Amino acid sequence: MFVSPRLNYRSLAAKAVPPLLLSKLPFAFAICVASVGVNATEVLDIPSITAKKITRDTHSGDVISTDWIQLSPEGLRARQSGAQSKFEYLQNFSQEKLWMMDWSRKILFEASPEADSPTQRGDDEPYQPFVAEADEEPQSSLIASEPCIDLIAKKVGMAKWREQDVAVWRCEFAGGEHYSEVFFSQQWGLVIREERIDQTTIELSNIRRAEFSVGHFTPPTYFRKTDFRELIIGSPEIGNYSE
Repeated sequence: MFVSPRLNYRSLAAKAVPPLLLSKLPFAFAICVASVGVNATEVLDIPSITAKKITRDTHSGDVISTDWIQLSPEGLRARQSGAQSKFEYLQNFSQEKLWMMDWSRKILFEASPEADSPTQRGDDEPYQPFVAEADEEPQSSLIASEPCIDLIAKKVGMAKWREQDVAVWRCEFAGGEHYSEVFFSQQWGLVIREERIDQTTIELSNIRRAEFSVGHFTPPTYFRKTDFRELIIGSPEIGNYSE
């Protein structure tokens, strides 16, 4: 069963990485990243990089999927690696838009924000940041500029990981149940590794600084806009003609 994309505007601290959350993608390179509302004139304190996003089975170490990531203050692109890859996720931060594209058919689907409230707040209640319960699915912290999105963050300490200085954080549900451990890179200002209790580990590797051209985080003009069904399943069959 395919799950429709969901955008999420939960406000985080200033200078957080601002991709509009796509909670579930129906293809293998699902990206979940922290989100904030961003003014088009704001200068974002995030790196301009390319990297591999690798998802592994924590127990066996087997690679489940590998995605190519391009990130800058202007946007985010992600595409599953391999000769047969055809889907790409594209997000433009200043426009606060995201698209899913199929390069083989030259079509794209533009997702739109949710209408529901981004925070837990009543009419007479002070602001309360969202914290997931154990039966809820939190966002991933990978590529976020602060650890433990939608969860309680507890700092474990400092460590070295792949020649990088990282801060290690334990992420817990509202009730104190453990969900994941994340590494926050001091060099890149991003969460670069997340090990979850579901025996899944997601990490960024081969991180390199990069420069991107103007318009790199905007979809091609020759792509045809379509709906989510056609993007994933294809065009419906044309029935037999009858008068």
